[in-house]
Amino acid sequence: MRDNPDEGRNAHDGEETDPPTTPFTGGVVARSGGIGKINGSTLGQSHCIALSHGIRSLAAENERRYRHRRAPAIGCVPSQAGNELASIGTVCQGVDVGTPGASSPVALSYIVPAYNGADGLEATLKELGEHLDGERNEIVVVENGSTDNTLELARSIEKSWQFTQVELRVLSSEKGLGNALRMGIAASRGNHVVLTADDLPFGFDDIDQARKAGLDKHKVFIGSKAHPDSAIDRSLVRAVLSTGFLVLRLAVLGMRTRDPQGTFVLNGEWARGVVGKLTEPGFLLTTELAYLAEQDGIRPLEVPVRLRGQQTRGGSTINVVNDAYKMGIGLFKVRSKHRKRRSR
Repeated sequence: MRDNPDEGRNAHDGEETDPPTTPFTGGVVARSGGIGKINGSTLGQSHCIALSHGIRSLAAENERRYRHRRAPAIGCVPSQAGNELASIGTVCQGVDVGTPGASSPVALSYIVPAYNGADGLEATLKELGEHLDGERNEIVVVENGSTDNTLELARSIEKSWQFTQVELRVLSSEKGLGNALRMGIAASRGNHVVLTADDLPFGFDDIDQARKAGLDKHKVFIGSKAHPDSAIDRSLVRAVLSTGFLVLRLAVLGMRTRDPQGTFVLNGEWARGVVGKLTEPGFLLTTELAYLAEQDGIRPLEVPVRLRGQQTRGGSTINVVNDAYKMGIGLFKVRSKHRKRRSR
């Protein structure tokens, strides 16, 4: 995750919904000598043939719509995550969201927020597909208010996707990193969920280190720039600013996590359970996520990462006064929201 604040919001209108589908659950058809029975009632041969064709047609249609249905604009994903998505106030009109989560679990869900990332998105998705192929995984791209052709490119890649074991899904949210990540988490189906950036700043160090430590031993891992073993080439200004933000988080929120703006590897069940409590639309979403984890008694395990040399596209800029002001105001808002929740 980048350190630079990004909290813009765009409003979207419109809603498109398919009628709900219901799999065929009628009685059993038994055919013997041209005569059929449904729950004990005898039918002639012509009735059986017509009914058989009808059942097959209905089953095929249900299967097609079940796997490729469009979601309501306000909810985006026809699964148990619908309520959380509805609270985000986003749309993904006309976006194919694939099979609902409860029926098709996968090992990993990679959430890739994409904002004006057309220059490098295709290379990133190809790298992810090659790395994740071999077991059932998914990549969820969440475009969020881009002014270039990021969304069109992502949909084009989705249509021509070649990695059979890795499902690619493209969603669209309101502008803001937090909006994109919340939608991605709520839409995820993975046993574990990885929150990364559209240029994979640490490659796969975060998930590799989480696996090394034991994925099932911790609910929250962070690819941490603050880990003493991380290889991060930082300027002096950025290092001082990061230290100041650490002190500010400790003073305002009492947080012990040193780098809540790294990449995250999350227990999927926990992440989808907490996403409805997340409110930040912008860059502080991951800080809010780490804060809620600490409130739940979960100490995020920060793991070492290496910043890739080619990670220059869309690099963040530093405005010390403005960034510190936004961070301070944002932290007080996070504290206010979640302390009120705890007091209820």
